[in-house]
Amino acid sequence: MTQGIDFDSLLNLEEDFYRQSYDDAFQIGQDHSTRDGKQFGIQTGFQRFILIGALKTTTERIIAEKKSIKATDDLKLEKHLKTLNDILEIINSFYSGTTVKTTNTVDDVNDYERKIKTIRSKLKTLYAQLGEKSLFPELESLCKSTAREIPTTQINGGEEQNLW
Repeated sequence: MTQGIDFDSLLNLEEDFYRQSYDDAFQIGQDHSTRDGKQFGIQTGFQRFILIGALKTTTERIIAEKKSIKATDDLKLEKHLKTLNDILEIINSFYSGTTVKTTNTVDDVNDYERKIKTIRSKLKTLYAQLGEKSLFPELESLCKSTAREIPTTQINGGEEQNLW
């Protein structure tokens, strides 16, 4: 009578339920992490696009303003215009046509970080020379208030010390 019943499967019943529960929880966690990663990427991209656009617009306006005035020191004006055009060239490297590039490879991210550091340092120096030392911090602050900061506790879903 007991030849058709598999009693061995009953012995592994607890292990089967444990494995199924683990697999389900793992899938839910993976789906949650994927969604959070996409949201973080979109927010980071948005912040970068706002900063790039603000830097481009501000630099173009300063170039136009400098070209429209006749300075008493033409050599100084030419140096400022050259620096501004160099900065604008770096900013334009973020664009593909009229839109900001949206690729996100490791090389692209490293390139972005390197170029933004270069732009920051050149603009801070230039703005100080132009008597507008507070312009860059104000521009960054405006971009941050527009795009908002990403709270560090939302990046990894926990305490700040538990970040990657």
